[in-house]
Amino acid sequence: MPPSAGPRSVNILKEFFRLPNFAAIRTEDSIHETFWLLVRAIIIFGILLVLWSMGASLLRAAWLASPGGPLDRDLFAGRFGTNGLFVLLLPVELVRGVGGVAVVCMTAGLAGALLGFLFGIPRPVSAAETPPAGAGGAPAPAGLNRGKVWQSSTNLTQVSDWLTKIIIGVGLVEVKSAWTVLHDAVLDASNWLFEMRHGSPLVIGAAVIGGGLFGFLFSYLYTDLIIARLIAATDASISAVPTDVQEQIEAIGAEDEVIGPRISRIAHDEATPTAQQIDAAMQVSRVPPQRLVSRHDVRMWARARAVLNDYKQAADAFLRLLAMPDDGTSPTDPGLLIEAARVLCADGRRAYAASLAELALQRLAETPAGALPPAGVRAAIVGDCVALRLAGLAPGGPQGALDLLKRIMEIDAALADDARLRFLRALARGQQVRDQIARDEPAPDTLPDDIARDLAYAIAHGTPPSSVRAFMERRDPPPPPPERCDDLAFFPKDQIEAILRGRQPVSTAPP
Repeated sequence: MPPSAGPRSVNILKEFFRLPNFAAIRTEDSIHETFWLLVRAIIIFGILLVLWSMGASLLRAAWLASPGGPLDRDLFAGRFGTNGLFVLLLPVELVRGVGGVAVVCMTAGLAGALLGFLFGIPRPVSAAETPPAGAGGAPAPAGLNRGKVWQSSTNLTQVSDWLTKIIIGVGLVEVKSAWTVLHDAVLDASNWLFEMRHGSPLVIGAAVIGGGLFGFLFSYLYTDLIIARLIAATDASISAVPTDVQEQIEAIGAEDEVIGPRISRIAHDEATPTAQQIDAAMQVSRVPPQRLVSRHDVRMWARARAVLNDYKQAADAFLRLLAMPDDGTSPTDPGLLIEAARVLCADGRRAYAASLAELALQRLAETPAGALPPAGVRAAIVGDCVALRLAGLAPGGPQGALDLLKRIMEIDAALADDARLRFLRALARGQQVRDQIARDEPAPDTLPDDIARDLAYAIAHGTPPSSVRAFMERRDPPPPPPERCDDLAFFPKDQIEAILRGRQPVSTAPP
């Protein structure tokens, strides 16, 4: 024997009897470990049955060949002798005993496997079972019934459901009769194989129960963990959204107002999506939300609903997405958080939107410099958080907004010249002037020039004049935040008009 054969055999035995540490097993390895543990138990159970069957068969052959045995002594013993008769009977009895016990165990295992298969078949939630919108359920996605929608057959699932109910119902009613039938079958097998000797009723009963139990467990786990995944994958592939459509939806950035308008105190004109985006969103929306199992798919579906201005369903989908465990397909990064915040704000859930926007700002501050999201996403997060402070939905007020802008613009050069952030800084300084006038305090001499400089820069770089004029009204009494929009009411209107018309020569360089 080679020197390594002994240690190798020992290692194989150690690995075979190793108890897995499920706490340290990765998710993708848990199915393998579970099945391996079950297979080891089946192997040990089978070895014990074979050893007992061999021993019982040997004893039965010895009994048959003995002088007091049931065989005709004149016919067999005189010709072969006692030892010769034993040698002749032993292989026959081994095949008969081991094979008989194996057949009994396998029959019980096949019956248990059939039950496990019936109990383990996945049962999808059909559209008919979804609660109606009036009862609190979400309405069916738009476009779901348009055209022809294919899905995999559910006939096997329905048959499994019916048989499972029938078996459970009949089993509860006829449990006593079923036990009697099982008891009689075990006694008949024991009598036929071993004449009720050597504890055969007990061992064959254990073989029936153990075989049925192991067959049920293996078939149930295999159906539930393996076949269910294949059915789900096939079903998803039948109704899958084309790749080019997914790419069209995924290409929308977190800062894009097609997903949800920016958080602001004034009403924004809804961003108009392109024809390609609308078509892609309609195709994505045809997939029932109940079939979405990955974070990537849920996010894509939520974006599609937002593109179609269905902010209610989009907001619900984003909340579901944030509650799902991380599967690596769509991490909860700052971009995802600001997307969810904008959609929730568009749906009127301002408190949730404020919390998510602040969380996005916190995650952005914790992100390493090499992994920062694009500048548009960073500007969207900072701008929305500043708007929340100016609206009184986040603590800090105008001074907190200015402090945030100063800190961000000093460390992020790409945002120092962002038109929206410069406009928001002008509004924050305008609120300072408003509050100082309300307290009868003099405003700093440089403050009007700083406001004019930021307004001129913002207008020159795309801020619409309507947004500026929205903050020029002064109403008495002023409405409470966030509807109050009088940030520039105390700034000279003729100066603002001159800036809007480009007639006032104001430096646009940052102060």
